Amino acid sequence: MPYLVTVAGSRIPLRRGQSYSIGRGMDCDVVVEDAAASRRHAALSVARTSDAVFLEDCGSRNGTFVNGEPVTSRIALREGARIQVGGSIFLVRLKEREEERELSDTGTVAFDQGTFVQDLDGGELTRYGLVELLKLVFNAQRNVTVQVALATEHAKIEVRAGEVLHAECGGLQGFNALVKLGRQGSGIFWLVETEQPCDRNINEPFVRLLSELQRCLAPSATHGPQGPAPRL
Repeated sequence: MPYLVTVAGSRIPLRRGQSYSIGRGMDCDVVVEDAAASRRHAALSVARTSDAVFLEDCGSRNGTFVNGEPVTSRIALREGARIQVGGSIFLVRLKEREEERELSDTGTVAFDQGTFVQDLDGGELTRYGLVELLKLVFNAQRNVTVQVALATEHAKIEVRAGEVLHAECGGLQGFNALVKLGRQGSGIFWLVETEQPCDRNINEPFVRLLSELQRCLAPSATHGPQGPAPRL
């Protein structure tokens, strides 16, 4: 079954043959509490005989965006698409993986006392924190691109075989990008499985990288006198 993931990590199921209105109006199926959203901002619909999901803007004042591009007509949504309505972002999942069916419908998997979960797929960045998220991916030994949608920009981290190889965030690259991302107050992330090679801008082993990142993200380091994060 297709569903939406909110920045808070909750899931909104989308049933076949149904339509869903998105907007600020309390009569909408998905209510967005955001002054930048119109009362009836956008509409989703699901095909009757498949999991195809379609989106259209309903003449909203500020527009509807998918992956940063304005929606000007009814479009089919791809797996992992980001819908932006006002300041709210939703992640589109077209099909629930078999191993996800035991997870709670009210959020993504939780991180608990150092354990890891191999079927983590996305959620709210601040629910985990960047350091704990990287630990989860490291322990699971997954080859992924960690995509992160922030309020005003986008970030991504390339992880292969337990090593962080590449990071970028708001024009920054490498370790400094990780520090900037780790200091963000909000954001939604999702993992895209990939075997594709990437340009490497981080060369440090994971353990040292994580230790240095924790040091830079400590409260005393955030506004401390040492200046910008070092480039590793």
